[in-house]
Amino acid sequence: RILHYLLLFIFGSAITHAAWFTNWINIQTYLLALISFTCAWLFSVCQNDIHDEAIDAISNANRPLISKDLSASDLRVASKIFLLFALLSAYASGHYVLFFVSLFIFIYYIYSNPPLRLKRFPIFSSFLISLACISAVFAGFFLINPDKNITSFPSVLALIIVILFTIVSNVRDIKDVEGDRANGIKTLPVMLGLQRAKRLIAGIICISFILTGWYFNIWFLLVSIAASFLCWRFITAENYKEWKFFAVYLSYFALLVCAIFLK
Repeated sequence: RILHYLLLFIFGSAITHAAWFTNWINIQTYLLALISFTCAWLFSVCQNDIHDEAIDAISNANRPLISKDLSASDLRVASKIFLLFALLSAYASGHYVLFFVSLFIFIYYIYSNPPLRLKRFPIFSSFLISLACISAVFAGFFLINPDKNITSFPSVLALIIVILFTIVSNVRDIKDVEGDRANGIKTLPVMLGLQRAKRLIAGIICISFILTGWYFNIWFLLVSIAASFLCWRFITAENYKEWKFFAVYLSYFALLVCAIFLK
């Protein structure tokens, strides 16, 4: 899923339409920012695996802690290394990237880790994920955009991003429904029932895709409709496979970034 956040970062830089990649130093800075978000995500994954061991034992038997490929101690050491590299790379990229990477890490920390462990709260937990998403977008935008004022980012687009990813992030809960139910984590699939939640999530995602296509480009609306059809089919399938949805989602997002670059 790291591709998701890297695409968000690239998306943020794409919408500036600024001629920034003019020398090797700028390219290095951009690559360091990508490395920073990669390490920040890996830190968050390690922390989440440590604190979700009981859930993963039911729903995700292939996780390294459950399969005994790694121990909790290994994950703690790895998370510290990833955190160090995330902050060092972000610092080398500039204080805007450092701020948004730090915000990304903080959001995922309070999401997964006690004592707050805010993933326990429905809707709000999804909202937190959307804030992590927009932090990656903002990092890409403010790294490249010459106008560093927050008002330079389109307010309507910021609202769309927050709403869209508050909705899309609920997909992550479908495969974990049994583990979440057993551990008292209130998610939409737990509260509404799996099939009803799948139809609700798929329907809202399809509408969001179509509105996104309409917002950016009329011709891209055709791509959005096709992606919506596939997402509905894969999410509501009785034999749900998460990778199928993410393959469509990431392909759609990559095409959207390309469309913005070429606009």
